[in-house]
Amino acid sequence: MVCYGPSASHSALEERKSPTSLLDLGVELSIPRSWDSIFTLLKEHRYFANIGVETVTLRVEELLSGTEGWPDMFRLRIAAGLNNEARIFYGKTHDQVASDGAEFLYLRRQARPT
Repeated sequence: MVCYGPSASHSALEERKSPTSLLDLGVELSIPRSWDSIFTLLKEHRYFANIGVETVTLRVEELLSGTEGWPDMFRLRIAAGLNNEARIFYGKTHDQVASDGAEFLYLRRQARPT
């Protein structure tokens, strides 16, 4: 679990591995190269962050195969709030993307009027 607040450290962000992931279980997925234009293969990394009293699940996607035009290998999509726009974070590592997303959510919550 991660706590963001005055005494929390951004390095405390932890990933929880899903035991049901086919890739984690050693299952090999072979997709013919000709199918790359049809299918996109993603791996999901889940992070849980405590922001104030709220626990948020961050789902970082890793592009394994396909033709989607991502600037980097990992992506985190954050839905729009009542008075906020949606955001998409890209990065070279899933830890970096999750940390950026958690920091953004923490700052967005601090800016919210009480």
